[in-house]
Amino acid sequence: TSTTTVTPSPTPTRVSAAIVIAPTGVNLRSTPLFTSPLLVTLTQGVTLTVLNTVTDAKGLEWWQVEDHNGERGWVIRESLAPIKP
Repeated sequence: TSTTTVTPSPTPTRVSAAIVIAPTGVNLRSTPLFTSPLLVTLTQGVTLTVLNTVTDAKGLEWWQVEDHNGERGWVIRESLAPIKP
């Protein structure tokens, strides 16, 4: 009799919230491009809801976020830290 062992694949954890960690804040942009219009600068310590993620042609990860005022836009991932639920 043979026994088959099934090893589950790790499921990527979806980030639902993040905090701005960049000391000078981070620019919230209308699209995931450095050249897109600036909506607002978010200060260090601001908590955000993460809505989506994309990686651009240069390999940079952008997160679509919403702040506590309902402002939505895109920020570069390296300026944020995920908040674990």
